[in-house]
Amino acid sequence: MAATIPGFSGCCDEACSTECSEQIEALIQAAVDSHTYNGYSNNAALRAETVYSDGRSADVYGFTVRGDSGLRVFYFDAASVLADDGAGVLKPDNITAPNPGRWRQSL
Repeated sequence: MAATIPGFSGCCDEACSTECSEQIEALIQAAVDSHTYNGYSNNAALRAETVYSDGRSADVYGFTVRGDSGLRVFYFDAASVLADDGAGVLKPDNITAPNPGRWRQSL
């Protein structure tokens, strides 16, 4: 029995391979845009996230725009008060300094 994927017609034979590829790309983009897999298009998107807990990880796909060589993995450090440097440390928009809680780049 084949599994079904919401939003995917299942047509992946040679006759409709372009349609299949387009559907898969759209599903992946929708998952990234909705943060389904803790993936964020850029720093601003991660800063705007309001759901976080100590140790939670997040993938960021760009500094300013997705694909601009800013691919990084972050974890949330609930005790951190480091300054937001726009690269390795990001302060969530809804946390005001000097309150703790920062996204820190995993090394």
